[in-house]
Amino acid sequence: MTTLHFRGLSALALAVCVIAAGCGGSSSAPTPEISVLSSRLDMVTDGSALVQVKAPSDADLANIKVALGSRDVTSEFQQVGGGAMVGLVSGLQTGKNSIAATAGGTPASVEVVNSLKNGPTFSGPQQTPHICTTDRFVLPDGSNLGPALDASCNAPTKVLYLYMPVGGTALKLLPATAPLPADVSQVTLNDGRTANYIVRLETGTVDRAVYQIAALFDPTKDKVPNAGRAFSGWNGKLIYVYGGGTGPGYVQGTALGAQNFGYMLSKGYAVASATLNTSGTYANDVVSAEVTSMVKEIFIKQFGVPLYTMGFGGSGGAIMQHLVANNYPGLLDGLLPSNGFPDHQSLFPPVQDCALLDRAFGASTTAWTEEQKTAVAGFATWKNCNNGADSTFASDWSNSYNFLAAQRVSRVAPGFGTVTNCSPLILDSAIYDPATNPGGVRCGIFDGAKTLLGIDPATGYARRPWDNVGVQYGLKSLQDGKISLEQFIQLNEKAGGYDGDGRLQAARTAATVPALNAAYAYGRVNAMQNLAMVPILDYRAYAEPLPNVHDFVRSFMARARLIKSTGSAGNQVIWAAPPVAPAPGPSPTQPVVDAAIAAMDLWLTAIKKDSAPGATKEKVLRNKPATLVDGCYTATNQFVAETWSPSNGGTCGALYPVHSDPRMVAGGPLSGDVLKCELRALQRSDYPAISDAQFARLNATFPTGVCDWAKPGVGAAPLLSPWLKYTAPGSASAM
Repeated sequence: MTTLHFRGLSALALAVCVIAAGCGGSSSAPTPEISVLSSRLDMVTDGSALVQVKAPSDADLANIKVALGSRDVTSEFQQVGGGAMVGLVSGLQTGKNSIAATAGGTPASVEVVNSLKNGPTFSGPQQTPHICTTDRFVLPDGSNLGPALDASCNAPTKVLYLYMPVGGTALKLLPATAPLPADVSQVTLNDGRTANYIVRLETGTVDRAVYQIAALFDPTKDKVPNAGRAFSGWNGKLIYVYGGGTGPGYVQGTALGAQNFGYMLSKGYAVASATLNTSGTYANDVVSAEVTSMVKEIFIKQFGVPLYTMGFGGSGGAIMQHLVANNYPGLLDGLLPSNGFPDHQSLFPPVQDCALLDRAFGASTTAWTEEQKTAVAGFATWKNCNNGADSTFASDWSNSYNFLAAQRVSRVAPGFGTVTNCSPLILDSAIYDPATNPGGVRCGIFDGAKTLLGIDPATGYARRPWDNVGVQYGLKSLQDGKISLEQFIQLNEKAGGYDGDGRLQAARTAATVPALNAAYAYGRVNAMQNLAMVPILDYRAYAEPLPNVHDFVRSFMARARLIKSTGSAGNQVIWAAPPVAPAPGPSPTQPVVDAAIAAMDLWLTAIKKDSAPGATKEKVLRNKPATLVDGCYTATNQFVAETWSPSNGGTCGALYPVHSDPRMVAGGPLSGDVLKCELRALQRSDYPAISDAQFARLNATFPTGVCDWAKPGVGAAPLLSPWLKYTAPGSASAM
């Protein structure tokens, strides 16, 4: 397969808006339709917009005039068929601009708001410091973008052409001089056309990120910008890639989603991504959505509106897909999340529990077997929680920030929450220290999201929605007879929690209500209520025989939330497959990845061609290919069609059993959407044969009560609105 050195949109015509504004004249005069294709009207950036004008049925396109303010821009437009013409209108001033079209009668106009490409447009106050890495972003020819030109980390855009030689397995630089090399190979696109296997790779900067756009492109035939015209190698569809990991930010980044893009490019897909779409660089899904909108805008201005945009990416990249599609609907038309989770904030509780359980086991006066520890943790193996630096769990996630050197903290738990777990690019002298530098850079995962969660006025630091007050660790293990009552009591006596700096403490951790309110109302806890409008193929390499955090139950957590919010999960398909051998990582085999892309293409293409009446949700369900069903791949890549259940029935359940996590073992729901539980009084009947002394100890451990998992979480509320704009830390409103 082809590996593109890609450091690494669905067609929304991104919130296309059509306004016919009467400005005088006869109401019977022909009025054209005018719309912006490249972005929302209020999110035009970098001084230009791709605009479409449609002639009224009784008018000739040749008679239509288009103006930006008082300036005639008609010459920028070209006819594209269907009684329409498209043009890239440039020279927009920062702020409001009026674009009007007339066919000699009543004009039509749109008002657009133009912003600088540096951002933000809706993500709120930008994180500081922000370390530029344009001179570290390595291109296929060994060059980089050079030093940043300004504080927004801008650098000159570079375009490289690469080609696949006949019989080759790696792309080569295309010579700058004509003619084309004799050994340029050809590929058959998924629309049946053939094209030269030449890739145009554009690398530039936008919204403080480095972006890349790649597509088959023959420089002897094609040109950009040429929106609305056919290209020799582009199939008209876009795959947007999101990178994995979980990181606190502060750096521009040098990594995009790490995958093999040979199949995508060879079938004619365009591929796009940016460094701030990599969760391991910055786990801020609102910034990721903003970057997505800006990169898509750049793409559309050059290539035109794609038929659809397919999301793609694993682990943290799957989280980004789920959140971007739910909270900013229209940016992605279909999702391919692999080895994923519904969101960041509900991933952290069970992961952070690991260090607490580890400490409690070590401090217990009773002996704990490996099987008992596993039962309490809920994972396939206790090693998911604690297997030192040699575990996949530790190495995968401690290095997932995608920085240039090893992390300062090697454990996920408590590493996620540790405020000193910063990129090596941040000087030690700049990092927070409670005694010597209390105003320094804090790199806990909540600090990276402080614009979204808000700032605690008591500390001046980010609010934290992490909580374990009332959580009865190991409750189901006790009820199932896997641990003794004394083990259960000691486990909860000694678990403790985390202080404000992410360090272990004896007391349980209580989340603040404002943090919880922000987490739910602003979409950090993903209720998935808008995801019924997109098809989802959730696939993963089954990594649970190994210590690995990418546990299969997260796919069913997403399904439970879809059913809870929308009444159905008919738009979600789940696949499981063996991991790539012999590597222990979570990536599925390339044939499974290719099959997932091909299946999603069939689904999305059918949806986009469906002109029958019906809401988007209905179109998603009725255009689902009959052959696209739940199932699993065997070790020999044979597909077994079988409806999944977390109860592990059937062939697939035997091959790839589903497990749980510490919060579920404590009684929490499969949906995993309770960050802080409502409390109820302890009931002695819950603990058969408990002595007065033991019950008194439990009351001392849980003085305010234990979790009532039958109730929604504290602060649980519907998403305030899609397309939220952040104006200050912890403050957002609908755009």
